[in-house]
Amino acid sequence: MANVHCQSCGRTYDYEKYGCCPNCGAYNRRPRRAWVDVDGTVHHGASKQEKVCYEKKTCYEKKVCFEEQARPARKKNPLRQLEQDGLIERITDPNDRRKTLVRPTEKGLDASRQVEAAISRYFERVICRIPEEQREQLFSLTGVLLEAVEAENAEQQAKLKGENKNG
Repeated sequence: MANVHCQSCGRTYDYEKYGCCPNCGAYNRRPRRAWVDVDGTVHHGASKQEKVCYEKKTCYEKKVCFEEQARPARKKNPLRQLEQDGLIERITDPNDRRKTLVRPTEKGLDASRQVEAAISRYFERVICRIPEEQREQLFSLTGVLLEAVEAENAEQQAKLKGENKNG
C-alpha cells in the first residue's frame, strides 16, 4: 500500500487504489521508492541517488512511467530539417531585421509539385472506383457543401469585422 498525502486538499489516500485524490481529484506523485530509467526499467530501492536496486522490472504502462512524462522528448524543428534538405531558405527581412522570411527553393518547389501530382493521381484513382451516376451526385453535393462553407466563412468574417470596429 502506497499512501500519498494530497498537496491540494491535505487528505491521505491509497495511491494504488485511487491513483488520483478521491477527495479533490488532484494527481500527486507516489512516494519515491521507485524510479524509472530512460530505457523503461523500473527500479525499486532506497533512493535514486544511491542506485541500489532490489528488483528490476520493465515498465509497460505509460501512467506508471511518470519520469518519462515529466520530461517529454524534444521535437525537431521542421523548418530546420527542410532547410538542411535544401527545400527552403531563410532570409532576414530587409525592412525589419527581427523577422525571418522563409521561401521555398527550386528543389522545394519541385518537391511540392511532385507531391501535388501524386495526391492528384491518388484521388483520380479513388474517383474512378465510384460509379458514374454516384460520381455526378458526389460532385453536385460537393458544390453545395462548398457554397455552404463559403457562406459561413463570409458571415464569420463580417461578424469579426463588426467586433473589431466596436472593440
